[in-house]
Amino acid sequence: MKKKRIVQLLALLAIFLVLIVLFLVKRAGVAAESDVPVIQEVMTDDAVTVVDGSTVLEEVVTTGPSTSTTAGHVAVEEVVVADDQALFVDEIDLEALSADGLPVMIQFYSTNCGPCQSMMDDLKSFHASSQGMARVVAVNVDEHPEVGLEYPVIVVPTQLFLTSSGEVYKPSQRIMASIGGFVRFTYADTGEDAYIVHQGVLSESQMRRICEDAGRL
Repeated sequence: MKKKRIVQLLALLAIFLVLIVLFLVKRAGVAAESDVPVIQEVMTDDAVTVVDGSTVLEEVVTTGPSTSTTAGHVAVEEVVVADDQALFVDEIDLEALSADGLPVMIQFYSTNCGPCQSMMDDLKSFHASSQGMARVVAVNVDEHPEVGLEYPVIVVPTQLFLTSSGEVYKPSQRIMASIGGFVRFTYADTGEDAYIVHQGVLSESQMRRICEDAGRL
């Protein structure tokens, strides 16, 4: 009886070890699939918190005034703009948007987001007044949830800006101090900027000032 019990314990131990090995192999496989090993680092004036991430490192560039509220975690695949002059689009092609050598503003918004709707009149007005001076488009992430996977849309509204040369826009100290709400996402392995976005509501004058800073309206 005692010998039988020992055999049973050894069998359980062997099963346990096999499970551990399978777990470690699976975990190694998942890590190998990731293009870039990443850590997400959120920096504020008070502290630095480091947590596991999946694709990029998030760094708060400034803690200036921002009115971002509703969470809107969404996604994207590859994209194409249907109408060059349209404000509302269902796809995004950064290369096409930058082809005219103008600063670019992309608004990610949601139908059920109060702050998004509160800035809609200013967005439409800026789109109309900036023709030939900036490219302005907006994507409804409720209607097109696939648009966003390749972009760091964590809250809505979120705005992505590009310079007139098609580069990721890096706000000047003057803009960050007066507007705030910018968040920088960088690759963990190289430290290079992936995206810099603004989270929260912008007025028409603020949109104009950022685009002026991005490429000179």
